[in-house]
Amino acid sequence: MTGFAMQRLLLCFVLLLGSAPLLAVQVADMYSASVPVADQSVAERQRATRQALAEVMVRLVGNRAILGDDRLVDTLKRADDYVLGYAYSDPGLPPGLDTPTGSEASDAGSEVPEHSLALRVSFEGNILQSVLRDLLLPVWPVDRPVLVVWLVQQGASGVQYYEATEQDGVVSVVEAALKRRGVPFKMPLYDLQDQMSLSADQALVGSVRELLVAGQRYGARHWLVLEVPTSSTQNRALTWQVGGEHENAAGKHSARLGISPVAGAVDAAIDRFSKAFVFQARHGERELDLVVGKVNSYGDFKALMDALDQLEVVTGVQVTQVEEGVLYLELRAAGDADVLLNTLDGHRNFERVMDIGAVGSSYRYQWRADYQ
Repeated sequence: MTGFAMQRLLLCFVLLLGSAPLLAVQVADMYSASVPVADQSVAERQRATRQALAEVMVRLVGNRAILGDDRLVDTLKRADDYVLGYAYSDPGLPPGLDTPTGSEASDAGSEVPEHSLALRVSFEGNILQSVLRDLLLPVWPVDRPVLVVWLVQQGASGVQYYEATEQDGVVSVVEAALKRRGVPFKMPLYDLQDQMSLSADQALVGSVRELLVAGQRYGARHWLVLEVPTSSTQNRALTWQVGGEHENAAGKHSARLGISPVAGAVDAAIDRFSKAFVFQARHGERELDLVVGKVNSYGDFKALMDALDQLEVVTGVQVTQVEEGVLYLELRAAGDADVLLNTLDGHRNFERVMDIGAVGSSYRYQWRADYQ
């Protein structure tokens, strides 16, 4: 065996041992947003509250185009009706040093300079979910797939992984954009192990096999590849790739230097990525037969049923048959079957085995009890 072959074998062994079973996680803090404000006046607070609600709605639906939907106009106008609470804070201060509101603010008597404030607004999550369903708007469940974010750039020496500096702030912008959209992510280390499993060239062209192998280390089956602008790429459009094993998309973004094109590229990629996971509320319920193996105890059964109950896309579950270690289920799901399957494929406890059934309406999975 050659030295290189031995290195590849060792890499595969390390990947198997070191992979983290994230796959999909439930995103926290889905119903809050922070917006810069000029002062603490009522008019400015109302403006910021509407902007915060718009940001939250984009996060819940998964696509910025929703802001142009006539069905949402009245909801945004009545943003104050959905507020759970709010607080002012100085963006430059550590968490916990929020500026008090109401009578507490009067007692404190502190003055905050203009344009140094942010208003953080929290909304009633259950009410917003009801609004989406009542308006028949799309819903992106909070159980979302983890993206590994690969940043690349092209220069005189070819395609390379992006080397971040403290001055440019590109990584911070990417992270902030993904958090704003409610997308869980992992930033790679770009060390020898990463570069052995995925070259920068392979990342840029969206090589599915290599991206999947590299993602195993970070417990993810999905990725975002973003080409970062450089001084030598100002005169052409740059590329982004987003997706997973079964769903992929690519696009172009401006090569202008600065952080705005990068944030815009992240938004465009997430608009496209979310389409594989959203379902239409109260529209087109679908029944599917699910066969789940390796359900070897009552604890496995309860954990499996609890997991299905937490999936927003699942509207009903019925057990139709039980065999030794195998559970037969009839599921009712909102929207297309592919949305449910994409959700299960990204879940840490479900592993797809094969499709069965004459018309493809039955699907077989194995329960992975070790990933709790």
